[in-house]
Amino acid sequence: MRAYILLVVLAAILPVTLLAAILAEGYVRAETERFERRVRAAVLDASALIERDLAGITATLQSLATSHALRAGDLRAFHEQAMQVKALTGLDLFLRDRESRQVLNTRVPFGAPLPDRSALAAWDAEVLETSRPVVSGHFAGGGAGEHGFGVVVPVFRNGVIAYLLQTTLPAARLRDLLARADLAEGWALAVVDRDGTVLARFPDDEAAAGTPASIPDLLQALRDGEAAAEATEYVVDRDGRAVFAAVRRSPVSGWVLIGTASVERLLAPLRRTLRLAGIAGAALVALALFGAWLLGDRLARAIRALAALGAAVEAGAAVRPPHTGIREVNEVGEALANASARLVARAAEREEAAERQRLMLRELNHRVRNTLATVDSVARLTARHASDVAEYEARLTDRIRSLAKTHELLTGANWTQAGLAELLRNEFAAYGQDDGQFRLDGPPVTLPARQAVAVGMLLHELATNAAKYGALSVPEGRVEVRWTLREGPGGARRLDLAWEETGGPPVRPPTRRGFGTQLIERAIARDLGAEVVADYAPGGLRFRLSMPLSEPSDPDDGPPGAQEASAAPAAG
Repeated sequence: MRAYILLVVLAAILPVTLLAAILAEGYVRAETERFERRVRAAVLDASALIERDLAGITATLQSLATSHALRAGDLRAFHEQAMQVKALTGLDLFLRDRESRQVLNTRVPFGAPLPDRSALAAWDAEVLETSRPVVSGHFAGGGAGEHGFGVVVPVFRNGVIAYLLQTTLPAARLRDLLARADLAEGWALAVVDRDGTVLARFPDDEAAAGTPASIPDLLQALRDGEAAAEATEYVVDRDGRAVFAAVRRSPVSGWVLIGTASVERLLAPLRRTLRLAGIAGAALVALALFGAWLLGDRLARAIRALAALGAAVEAGAAVRPPHTGIREVNEVGEALANASARLVARAAEREEAAERQRLMLRELNHRVRNTLATVDSVARLTARHASDVAEYEARLTDRIRSLAKTHELLTGANWTQAGLAELLRNEFAAYGQDDGQFRLDGPPVTLPARQAVAVGMLLHELATNAAKYGALSVPEGRVEVRWTLREGPGGARRLDLAWEETGGPPVRPPTRRGFGTQLIERAIARDLGAEVVADYAPGGLRFRLSMPLSEPSDPDDGPPGAQEASAAPAAG
């Protein structure tokens, strides 16, 4: 389970990781572009500063070239004007003829000897050719060999170039301008003339002035016009460092401004950011995997608990629902617990049903055995008092039918009880007499099965005797049965029943002890704890019965008198 969940988490993490890699690559690209834009912007700003400065100087020289003194050829007066300009701008001014010979120099008094040729004679030819101002390249001038550059403008007289007016500037002036650009740490700016010689570099590196630039191929392409006015390239500088170089060719001077930025300076923050992002991502992945492992372990334990529940349910044991903290697993556990409870209940019901079936079989066996014992007893007692087989058959059939009717009443009540009134009506209905011959009076009385069988047989004998010899043998005869309930000793209820016959033939006491007498003595009087009195008055039989309604004998015993009756002799 843990392995599956880990695989699911990895499957979810991999696309996220891929997306993070794509985003990181986009971030690196965006930062690189931003870095390159900043370098190009710094080059453009520095170039603008230098071009404005050169434009100002050129404008000053062009203004001075229109001097009336110079046009009139009054060099002394022009020298005085040039000295005034020097005082205002700090610029040394030089005036040369078309052969590049100096005719005026503000560094020396007017009339002092002057050099024949100028170091800027090479650019004089360009001015004469183009009739336009020219910004020179690098040169070393002055007594100390200071690195510098110059600006030369033509002086026209009558539409023809008569003189060349020039000023010389130190390369340090360019470094000061470069310093005003917005440079980050590790960046550098350099000004390179049209010959590829470094004029100035910032941060200060005086040893770089006058040396060839470190990216000659790019510079050569710009000088030759093979590339646009701007270009960028990743190169290796003179110190062996990988740098990003942005170059721009000035339309004013033709110089190239180079801006370089260390790639390491670019990569360091990117590496730091990506490292932190990677650490954070790895930590999140580890946390996700750890959480997946914990969840998998929790699910595995929950599923093992469910498996144990299933095994317990299969074994038929009652189980309690688990509390795993996982709602779905708890729901399955509750379903298993409910199913277990139902299975246990059904098993208990089946056991109870099986037990009831066993009890019913035992009861059926008991009742059949008792019934057969009763039939056997009735058969033996009937045989004793029958004069012939026909009489025996008739009496035995009659008594078995009475017993069957009593059993039928008991069967309707699950063999637990029978009503006294129903026993009497059932017995009297067998003779087909008018109901006017019978009178029943008494409260509802329910007899237990044991007493119902005995009382039913007693009532059958009384009714049979009445039909043969007593009140039911003549149409005028009447039978009245009354019964009451009273409380006996110890709070037990007792049944008092009176059978009285009237209107029948005269009654004489029996001369021998027949089946009815033995039934009363054994089944009623002794086994049921009853008190019986029979009065054979001439006007009709009067029979009294008083018995407790509870059964004093063992419920496993057969019907009253069955054992002893079955053991009696068959005739006598």
